[in-house]
Amino acid sequence: MISDFLHNHAIEKVIFLKSESTLHRTLEQFLGKNKVAYRKITNKDNIPHDPSCCIIIPISIYTITESMDMLQHISAMDPMPPHILFATDFVVSSRFRKRFVEAGLPGVIECATIPRFILFDEYSNTQNTYPSAPLNALIYTAESFLSRSIHRSLSKNIMFNALIKLHPTVICATTRQGNIIYFKLHRQYFTQFQNVKKILYGKKIHELTDTPEKIDTLFSAIENQDDQREIEIEFTFDGQQHDLLITGEQVTLYNNIDANLLVGINITRQRKTEGMLIKTEHKYRNLVDNLPDGVTLSSEDQVIYMNQSFLDIFEYPPYIFVSDIHFSDLLVEEDYEKLSTMMRNDEKHASLELKGISYLGLDLVLEISITPLLINDQRFHQVLWRNITDHKKLWDKLLLSERLSAIGELASGITHEFNNILTSIRGYVQYTVNNLDDIPSTRKAMGVIEKMTEQGGTILRNLSMLSQNEIKNKERCDVTELIEEILKIQEKILLKDDIVLVRKFKDTPQVMVDRALLQQVFLNLILNAVHAIKLKGSGTITITVEDNDGKAIIHFHDTGTGIDPSIADDIFNPFFTTKQGGRLNIIGTGMGLSISRNIIEQHRGKLYFLSTPGKETEFILELPKHATTYFSDKNIPNNGMPPDLQNLTILVADDDDAIRELFATLLRSLKVGTVDFATNGAEARDICLEKDYHLVFMDVSMPALSGIDAFREIHEKKPEQKIIFITGIFQEDHIKDIVDREGAFGYVKKPFDISEISQMLCRFTFCGDPE
Repeated sequence: MISDFLHNHAIEKVIFLKSESTLHRTLEQFLGKNKVAYRKITNKDNIPHDPSCCIIIPISIYTITESMDMLQHISAMDPMPPHILFATDFVVSSRFRKRFVEAGLPGVIECATIPRFILFDEYSNTQNTYPSAPLNALIYTAESFLSRSIHRSLSKNIMFNALIKLHPTVICATTRQGNIIYFKLHRQYFTQFQNVKKILYGKKIHELTDTPEKIDTLFSAIENQDDQREIEIEFTFDGQQHDLLITGEQVTLYNNIDANLLVGINITRQRKTEGMLIKTEHKYRNLVDNLPDGVTLSSEDQVIYMNQSFLDIFEYPPYIFVSDIHFSDLLVEEDYEKLSTMMRNDEKHASLELKGISYLGLDLVLEISITPLLINDQRFHQVLWRNITDHKKLWDKLLLSERLSAIGELASGITHEFNNILTSIRGYVQYTVNNLDDIPSTRKAMGVIEKMTEQGGTILRNLSMLSQNEIKNKERCDVTELIEEILKIQEKILLKDDIVLVRKFKDTPQVMVDRALLQQVFLNLILNAVHAIKLKGSGTITITVEDNDGKAIIHFHDTGTGIDPSIADDIFNPFFTTKQGGRLNIIGTGMGLSISRNIIEQHRGKLYFLSTPGKETEFILELPKHATTYFSDKNIPNNGMPPDLQNLTILVADDDDAIRELFATLLRSLKVGTVDFATNGAEARDICLEKDYHLVFMDVSMPALSGIDAFREIHEKKPEQKIIFITGIFQEDHIKDIVDREGAFGYVKKPFDISEISQMLCRFTFCGDPE
């Protein structure tokens, strides 16, 4: 094939650079086998000015210096030789091929295994008008070889190899005399110094600084293998001055050439900032260095100072460089955005909880405080870092333990309630089956059954919220509704224990809270009151709710035994309890009030008490009131006429036959026009992609493909499709999050009734009119 190439391009002479390498011998054998006449030259001065000549440049780890020298000479020739080929002793990968084509090379002789000529189809047959393009291709190839050679040389030097992998500002290899033969910049400097390699290759590193004697000192230390092989030196490049911290190591590269490998870290900003700090806040610096909390000083995202405690928190190794530390590497993406926003707005925050990632990849929970600073008209931010990971884990375990303890207190009440519900349902079903002609009694029975299922659903919903094992997002809640949900389970137990419950709901304030956590507080306070009254035999619990000066005030008053003044300062302390068994066998964990106060303070509220020993106790809970307007079913116009649903097309996807039949009955009663059904997620997805529906009711848990996965696949191709999830009570929080984050139309909870389905359809007709 190479003979055809030479003939097609009227090439009469072939010359190549002689070298002492295996590539040279392989190339001679290849040309001889293909009957190609050639001539060897020993230096650049023997290159003829002949348009019918083809020059072969050998590229090997042993010929890079001579080949680069020849190509530099060729790029300066006028006119340039029209035909240049590379011969290599390595496999020409796609990235090398692309680079050679861009350089205008028509092909390459690959001698890695079986020698062969590779003609580039992309070659345009026109001479490359960019003289230094082949030289650039050679530099790229040389750097690839040298990078591997450098890393191979340092494979046994673990510390120095680790230093290079940290991506310092610059890596430079020089001859023992200081001539630059390899130069690599950190990616952030590429656009700033695009032509740096052409300028620096072959230049002496001594010429870049006003203190070349420091370079000689470093080279001498490298040659003598001194322990201290590090200098700070100022370089001038492209009219700018840069302070670099340089460390060196001796390496052996191609053709047994001894070289000095230099690793430089840009400390320009650090040195300037440290100078300002030394002049203005020397005492402050000494104090900060010895703080137990981590401290950083930063300019935007870049850390320019940190103390040892900060390094300990994030488990950084001792050889880390401050220039390699960025806030974006320390925090999860969402929390990094929070911190960035605060820094951009110069906000000062006393305490902010964020999720971080250590250098070793471990999850951290951090508490930080931010202070903006202005030093010499330049803006900085001081951040204090505290690792609260272990504290948070302990808190979560205590929170779960106390929550489970509270659920245990409810167990007897829940059992009693469900027995009543099941007894009522079973009795009315049996009566109805045996008296089908008694229509009035049947209607009454159905009403009771509906009421019982609603009551059972409420109990399960409250139980699911109390069993959450982590803090959820806050939501807008009615205080009286939260209390009533607890009392529905507890009230009958109170009557059995001869305890009178009095409600004084003067107002119905709205608060922004974690529903489950606040209900845990209410339950803890009610149970404390019950235990105090049991010691006396009987009594009254009075719960008062009022709105006062923008606050929701809740009073839990009991006529129990009161609190001894001698322990008044201890009752909110963790693990402090007076419930040690006794005649009523009431044993406490000592965490209920401590956790309750912590929860209320997290909601920017207060929890305190008033007590008269032997007579009464009142716990007072204050929460900031939340007032806002929001869209709900109450916003839907009601003119006394039901909406026209005959034009609606609806798909119901559920693997349960009874649920599908129930939907068919409910939607038929609402006079919905078209209703189709799917028995699993995959079937629902396929039907939705073939046919358009106004609404899709999608069960969350289905075989073949879950409802959540089906929703995502449908939305990927039909983002306008409105989908409503069908979910169980214990999945509600997860589904609510998906609805908010991924744009589902809503969800309904099992057990649901016709009014819920009707409201959802009315909401659709109000928000998005069907065609």
